[in-house]
Amino acid sequence: MSEVKRITAPFDKSVVKSLKAGDNVLI
Repeated sequence: MSEVKRITAPFDKSVVKSLKAGDNVLI
């Protein structure tokens, strides 16, 4: 689990940023 979290943590952050950017664009 820890290894997976290490890989997905930065990915999740980038996804959240992209989602926020997408929301801003949609709105």
